Amino acid sequence: MFTKFSSFISTALIVAGAASAAPASETQVIKRGQRRQLDPPLRLCIGFNYENCITAPVVLDSCLDLVGFLAGWNNNVSSVEIPLVLVCTFFE
Repeated sequence: MFTKFSSFISTALIVAGAASAAPASETQVIKRGQRRQLDPPLRLCIGFNYENCITAPVVLDSCLDLVGFLAGWNNNVSSVEIPLVLVCTFFE
């Protein structure tokens, strides 16, 4: 499990294998520069085993910053549920 995150959750990359494994009718092409919110969203939890969680919207090609309205979660996140189509990087 991840502990003590701060600053950014980077969600800029899409796993190519996940897109190619989907049937053609369900595959969506995201054009460069197009912003699209993913569903399901990212789930951030301060309790282990996905307890005390909130959902945070994820937009492709952008980072989720744990400041502002998420400042209380900065340094307190203990587990994260990430949609399968994303590769996330955590910065401290």
